[in-house]
Amino acid sequence: MARPTKYKPEHDEQVYKFKLDGKSDAYISDFFKFSRSTLSLWKAKHKSFSDNYKKGLADYEADNVHDVKNALLQRAKGMTVTDVESTVFGDDESKKRVKTTVRHILPDVTACAVYLNNKAPDEFKPRKAADDEGDNGKGRPVIINFIDSVKDDDA
Repeated sequence: MARPTKYKPEHDEQVYKFKLDGKSDAYISDFFKFSRSTLSLWKAKHKSFSDNYKKGLADYEADNVHDVKNALLQRAKGMTVTDVESTVFGDDESKKRVKTTVRHILPDVTACAVYLNNKAPDEFKPRKAADDEGDNGKGRPVIINFIDSVKDDDA
């Protein structure tokens, strides 16, 4: 006769929260104090557990994609950053100097290329172009339309 399962319906919400936080299967197994094979068995046998596991993972990935898209856009556009540095002189907290520095981070060319390749692929698709200075026709990756549009703007 098989051992009774330790699975309880309240584990569904816990597994959702763990996956939403990006926790690994090893972490979840350690928390519940069973092997990873038991975790796989619960996902196979308990639909609500499996659904919550998948939903937590999907929500975690969606949050990450959103954050990375925003970070890529910031890098492509450039950004202003404020750095605050505190220095305490001696043991007295009142003798404190705060230095605030505002700096501008220039746009990142690679981030621009990635963004344009994905948002305007017809205009900014990278392709191979033969180098006129004699690379024996092997070509090099360039963003032709971007370079062409910059040249057109300068004319």
